[in-house]
This record gives sequence, C-alpha cells and structure tokens, in this order.
Amino acid sequence: LADRSPEHMQAGALNAHEVLKAYIEAKLDEYDLNISDVAIVGFSQGTMMALYTMPKLKKACAGVLGFSGRALIVPDSDAPQFPICAIHGTTDEIVPFESLKHLEECFAGWDVKTHARPNLGHGIDNEGLKTGQNFLKKCLNS
Repeated sequence: LADRSPEHMQAGALNAHEVLKAYIEAKLDEYDLNISDVAIVGFSQGTMMALYTMPKLKKACAGVLGFSGRALIVPDSDAPQFPICAIHGTTDEIVPFESLKHLEECFAGWDVKTHARPNLGHGIDNEGLKTGQNFLKKCLNS
C-alpha cells in the first residue's frame, strides 16, 4: 500500500488476478453456478481487483458493486460487459474521489452508475449500503 504508482498497482493486480480468477472458478464449480449468476462486491482494493479481473473472463458476471475503488485498466473492446455501480466518498483520504470519474472514463460505453457520498471518507455509509443493495437486487433478479 505504500507504493501507489500506476505501475506498482498494475503489477500487483496482475499477480493477484490469477489467484482471484481461480477462486471464482472454484466457487462456481462448488456451487454449480454460472458467472452470470454472480455479482461481485468490493471495497477499495477489492473494487480494483473486481474491475481488473471480471472484464478478463470469457463471460459476463451479473454485475460489480464497488465502494471506494478505482479502475486500473480500460477493458478490451471484446470484454464481456456487465453493469457497474460505483460508490465513493467525496472526502476519501485513501483513494481520491477523482477515481470515480476515472472509473467512468475507463468503462465508457458500459452500464456504469456512479454515486458520490458527500463528506464520506474511505468507508461505506448507510446510504451507500442502500444504493448497493438496490443495485444487487436489480442485477440478481433480472
């Protein structure tokens, strides 16, 4: 966490990607699910990893709900698209609030809904939880 340079974050994401992908695939097999049945929720680095890994899979998940994170890549044009709900505090002291706009730019053309939480630092508040809950209900009930 001390080195937040784009190069360092990319290298870390690349290393973690295969582990996360294998974990997701194992859980899909264990519970006899398709990736389209699964929504991924992440906070901070979890959001970054979800937005890094899910576009690299062969099929789309039901959606990604991300709190206080950022996009590390622009997905390939042939990446499987899924809806994204990104929620970020305007006073985040760890991952800058501007990361929300960067995420929108990286995933331009995708179904991305962003939500700014006024006066919230690096965390999740009740309003963010409600927004996330509604997003998940929509993704998983369609």
